[in-house]
Amino acid sequence: FAHKDGQVDIAMLAINPKILDENDIDWGFIDEECVAYPEDFENIGIALGDSVYLAGFPMGLSGLKKNYAIVRSGVLARVDEEIIASEKAMLIDATVFPGNSGGPVFLRPEQLFLNESKAVQKAYLLGVVSGYRYYKEPLYSHQSNPPTVAAISIENSGLASIVPMNFAKDIFKDFLGTKNKLEKEIKGDDKKIGDQANSSVANT
Repeated sequence: FAHKDGQVDIAMLAINPKILDENDIDWGFIDEECVAYPEDFENIGIALGDSVYLAGFPMGLSGLKKNYAIVRSGVLARVDEEIIASEKAMLIDATVFPGNSGGPVFLRPEQLFLNESKAVQKAYLLGVVSGYRYYKEPLYSHQSNPPTVAAISIENSGLASIVPMNFAKDIFKDFLGTKNKLEKEIKGDDKKIGDQANSSVANT
């Protein structure tokens, strides 16, 4: 299930826990009380400079027998309303690679705090990794006068885009709305079939 806004880089998949159990897959879920939405950051005490953990499989790295995620650390770099509204993402200072995309980003609980700030002592789910931000650097050839651009170097900037969980919540709400609508249509169709069957029996 994708977000209705095509700029939002997140999708959700419905999973049947029974099938996971049948295939000996360990699984768990995160209660919504452990999810932090951007509009609640200030009240919770989440702010720029807070530490985060992110989990994923960068460059396809995983175990031989068990697919354990690689955990990396980072820092909240930009979480204001402007960037979320314009880019549908926040920024963290963390180096991510292909394979990190879709991985969760958690706030790291802290015991210490600065003046006029809060020590958030709970690990909240903040969002999921979208991808790294790259920068372009022109490479010049000095065989001409003036020097001309011979190639463009694209490098990982060390910043990564994170899709906040409020967009995941939007998808879930749309899913529930669609699910309820389909269930009503199916019940309506079942009722029509039942009425037709009863009518046929009465006519015979």
